[in-house]
Amino acid sequence: MKWICRVCGYMTDAVEPPKECPVCFVGSYAFDKMDDDSSGAASADDAKAEATKMPEDEIIKKSADEIMKQAIIKEQESFEFYRDALNIVKDAGAIQLIDELAKEELEHKNKLENFKPEDLKDYELKKIRDLRIADFLVDDEITDKTGFQGVLIKAMKKEQHAYEFFTRMVDSVDDKDVKRLFEIMANEELSHKNKLEKYYDDVVYAEN
Repeated sequence: MKWICRVCGYMTDAVEPPKECPVCFVGSYAFDKMDDDSSGAASADDAKAEATKMPEDEIIKKSADEIMKQAIIKEQESFEFYRDALNIVKDAGAIQLIDELAKEELEHKNKLENFKPEDLKDYELKKIRDLRIADFLVDDEITDKTGFQGVLIKAMKKEQHAYEFFTRMVDSVDDKDVKRLFEIMANEELSHKNKLEKYYDDVVYAEN
């Protein structure tokens, strides 16, 4: 059975759609079943290689409405992740940080749902240094046995994926106002990643 990602065009051959697209990081909700006589599946590595060549026609252009729907779902998923993480972490500093990020993800969702071009006029993109700590860490699924460090790693990876998602979506829409919105969202997700990586560096690395 073949599946195709509505957002980036990645294809795969499997019984069930992937839990997450390996190219643009949307969830299984963004995959559509293809007809049996559709073209063969593209590997994740091949799709990633093509996606990094943006802007090229290999990325399927989607309407701003379609991509906006995917972005709203991702923000809701991020909020739910942080909300659930609050039941796992015990460190006071981590609780404060995760609670702050949960609230910001809800703000992001609200910003997407009530998008008005005039709201973007006064926004200045922040200059954020990517510490790239998450690039060298491996995350696992969160369970009731996941510790504080595991939650932080998963959170950093989620923010990294969110940043990459919005960065790629900038090149997947033609509307200049939506492009600007996605640039802002990418900037804010990178800011989240930076906050988490600084905390990880100050707390986890300091203990080792």
